[in-house]
Amino acid sequence: MGKQLAQSFMAALILCGSMVLTAAPDQVLDAEGHPALRKDLQVSEAGEKKVKALSSFAEALAIAKEKKKITPEVIDGLLECLRYDPNAAEPLQLLLSEWGKAKELKDCTERLLPLAQANPSALRLNVVTASVLKQSGRDAEACTLLEKSLDSLNEKSMQEQPFADLVLILSELYLDAGRWEDGDRLFSKAFELESWRNDFTLLRGALIFYGRASLAAPDNDGFWFLFSSSREHCKRLFEKTLTRLEDLCSKRYYPAGDFIPILEICRETGQAERGRDFILENILSSPSDINSLSFLATFYYEDGDYNNSLRLWQRIFHKNKLNPVYYYELGRSALRARQYRDAINAFEWFLISNPDHPGALYQMGLAYFEMHMYWKALSKFSKLESPEGLYMAAISHRELGQFVDAASCLERAEKLARENGREDFLNKEFYLSYAFICEKAGMLEKGTAPLVKILAANPQDDEVSNFLGYTWADNDVNLDQAEQFIRNALKVKPDEAAYLDSLAWLFFRKGKNKEALETIEKALKREDSIPDSVISDHAGDIFAAAGKMEKAIHYWSLALTNYSEDTNQDKIAAKITANGGTPPPYKKFK
Repeated sequence: MGKQLAQSFMAALILCGSMVLTAAPDQVLDAEGHPALRKDLQVSEAGEKKVKALSSFAEALAIAKEKKKITPEVIDGLLECLRYDPNAAEPLQLLLSEWGKAKELKDCTERLLPLAQANPSALRLNVVTASVLKQSGRDAEACTLLEKSLDSLNEKSMQEQPFADLVLILSELYLDAGRWEDGDRLFSKAFELESWRNDFTLLRGALIFYGRASLAAPDNDGFWFLFSSSREHCKRLFEKTLTRLEDLCSKRYYPAGDFIPILEICRETGQAERGRDFILENILSSPSDINSLSFLATFYYEDGDYNNSLRLWQRIFHKNKLNPVYYYELGRSALRARQYRDAINAFEWFLISNPDHPGALYQMGLAYFEMHMYWKALSKFSKLESPEGLYMAAISHRELGQFVDAASCLERAEKLARENGREDFLNKEFYLSYAFICEKAGMLEKGTAPLVKILAANPQDDEVSNFLGYTWADNDVNLDQAEQFIRNALKVKPDEAAYLDSLAWLFFRKGKNKEALETIEKALKREDSIPDSVISDHAGDIFAAAGKMEKAIHYWSLALTNYSEDTNQDKIAAKITANGGTPPPYKKFK
């Protein structure tokens, strides 16, 4: 601020001369305290106002320099300058800077609005005031202000940059108000002018207007040309504007960041590929432009094309290995492209300069997890004091068979989520995982208690009903209530193989072998040719109880070779051997 004040102060001195601050011996002050012009000088009324404006500006800056801050007295002086010269840029800039820092939008609008209303042809003042009104939610007032300003403009004013700013803000207001025809007329008026016909920023604004209007406008109003709806008309103009922008971008280079709004509207309107082509054109114009390459890599990533994103980040990385951000983005894309070793290498380099970066630690942990390197994954997740990090630490402990440690991590994750108001994190999936882990840790009641609460609030949740019913049946507890929960699940999905298996297993636990056999056969009919490992294991036990040993060994063998963490391979192999069979070769995962 000090530098800005000094520069403005010097500018005022140069413009005004010493007469602004110190009256010459033969000068007198006018009634308002400003240096009066000598009567023998012929100065127009406009010129006299300009002098008074500069005088007010210089005086305000002198006070600011003395006080080393913008005081209310300085603000009054800057506003007085604008009253004399509403087109003055420097006072307006200083006022906005001060009000912006203080976040005093109301004061800003109340003091600028009368000035803007009194001077509709002062484009910059009206555009700034309308912008502040829009930020304050006073769209109707902003719209009226800009429309009056637009009506007051002459052809010369419409060649200046503030005119383009007016068009862009007013088009946003029209869009929000659903005034499609007014927005269309506004852009038509702007593009009639030679100076704006091929202006990138204005064409981009038109593209956004027509694109969003084509999604929101009525489809059956016949508003334009009698036979066309507002939506169809806007679609045609969107396509026309997009083609004009494509032609413009094929002829010259634009900074990559300028394309962000274009990409967003192209995505919204289902034209993502054409949006991508804008960046490709840029890269062809400037193949060594890292910004454009980065932009395209990010676009591919956000579009789910992780392999192309990874290839581009690798290319960028080879051009500049000193920027840590490139290591991070390379790792992120490699992880999503399932190139886990590449992801780990990239994050390792990134963490050298950012050792505590939670995003890098978490994603590096995920890469190790996907490579089944659970101890390595734990070494990263354990550094994160976040619900997500603790949850993945729990899952890593689970994969290592450390169920007590896993349960402890989930309890810490739950506590942390509650402390941070992250109730969304504590969803059904979280508590299903918690129940599974607690059961394995020998804490059945503790793990199932949250599920009972979930069902009390939502008894129609078939997934939780089946999970809780099966868990109780598998542990031979609360069998009658377990049966009710499983039957509730089957009411929602009567043909779900997993739910039928749960009911068959419950019958088996109750000693109802006939019902168990009938139900497991229904479940098997609804499964693939190779059933789920748990269903196969249950089928083997139920067929064995029914004296159908050949079938029992067949299904036990399927369960043995089709691994699941919910089955015990050694126990299944022992059952096959005990009943005269030969266990097939199987790989032990834990």
